[in-house]
Amino acid sequence: ITRPISILQAATRNISTGNYDINVEMIQPGEFADLAESFNLMSKEIYRVHAELSKQAELLEIKVEQRTAELAASKIFNEHLVNSLPDTIAIHQDGFIRFVNPAGVKLLGYDRADEILNRPMLEFVHPRYHEIVLARVKQMISVGTAVSLTDEVFVKRDGSEIMVEAAAAPIEYNGRKAIVVT
Repeated sequence: ITRPISILQAATRNISTGNYDINVEMIQPGEFADLAESFNLMSKEIYRVHAELSKQAELLEIKVEQRTAELAASKIFNEHLVNSLPDTIAIHQDGFIRFVNPAGVKLLGYDRADEILNRPMLEFVHPRYHEIVLARVKQMISVGTAVSLTDEVFVKRDGSEIMVEAAAAPIEYNGRKAIVVT
């Protein structure tokens, strides 16, 4: 009686290590042979399901790689698009400039975006417009809608002022709320 049980135990250990292609043979007919047959059916089904899951995992991996490549290409396209626009695009978050395109860098009289990034956005807004800008930001963040085009005065690198028409909208940037200004 222990031999058939030992055979089934050994087969079970094999399956637990990932070897699903197991076939238990019982020479003697009876309950153990019936149990072995049921065990074999279960083992074959586990093998089939595992093979199908492996195949699906491979297909999914291929799809993920394709989508990742598409996303990377789309990101490059969008970056080129934003950076080639003749109009200023800037993003501020928590009151600090997080992105500015080359047109914005030029408008403010700078040579490189990194001279502007991570600085307080109000540094570039004339003080008499601070309240207006802050009210618009508060509205966009709380309501979640864009604000209309309005005249504002920005302060350039050399301290001179430049009148601009600015529109803004709330967006998500790096997983957090932000404002895009054009």
